Amino acid sequence: MEYKLNKLPNSAYEISFVFTKDETKALAQETTQRLEANKIPIDHPEYLTLYKMLYPEHLCVQGMKEMMSRDEAINQIKFIGEFYAVDTKTLANEGESVTFLIDVYPEGKFVNDRWLKLRPQKIDEADMDNQKELITEYLELYLKEVLEQSYRITIPNTLIEKDLSSRLEMLKNVLSKEEYSQASQDDDFIAVLHKNSEESLSKHFAFLSICEYFSIDWKNKDLSHEQLLYDKLCAMN
Repeated sequence: MEYKLNKLPNSAYEISFVFTKDETKALAQETTQRLEANKIPIDHPEYLTLYKMLYPEHLCVQGMKEMMSRDEAINQIKFIGEFYAVDTKTLANEGESVTFLIDVYPEGKFVNDRWLKLRPQKIDEADMDNQKELITEYLELYLKEVLEQSYRITIPNTLIEKDLSSRLEMLKNVLSKEEYSQASQDDDFIAVLHKNSEESLSKHFAFLSICEYFSIDWKNKDLSHEQLLYDKLCAMN
């Protein structure tokens, strides 16, 4: 397999894989076996439709695994989300090529050290019963200040659109059909949701950057990262 990466200016990569004839045959067989394991044999009426959906994804997944196992530098890139704009081509030598886009964690930066002097509000002893909720609330306010004073980041539109879609889906579950139809077609309302998505994602990535600064392992799902960061910030002089 050959591979090629092209870093785009909007926190995404364009990646291409070229598979040999033998590799292509093996990947096609693996896709068929995956469908058969889910009781979708070749003669199933939905087989062709599902194969056309799964095969390009399988090329992307297996290509990513192979590429990242070969190149440690690429393995350190923080890819995020799903493959999109996927394009496959059958080659003259009966091999296959696939080209797609994938987002990476946007690279934010601290433009000054003012954020190191900022502190979240401390919880009063009388409010300790609501500690978890208050930590979330106070960190939200703290991160807003960090973004205003020190942290700069550009969120890819693809991530904003995905977050916006999630917000609209949540509204779909709480609004009537008529209310949802009106809201989803209101340009001003959508613009507000779009801004909220961008702000929320900016805070999220600022939070991750601050965790990394303090060597808090935000990838560890067993830890309360908000609690760890809050305690660390409050303990600073």
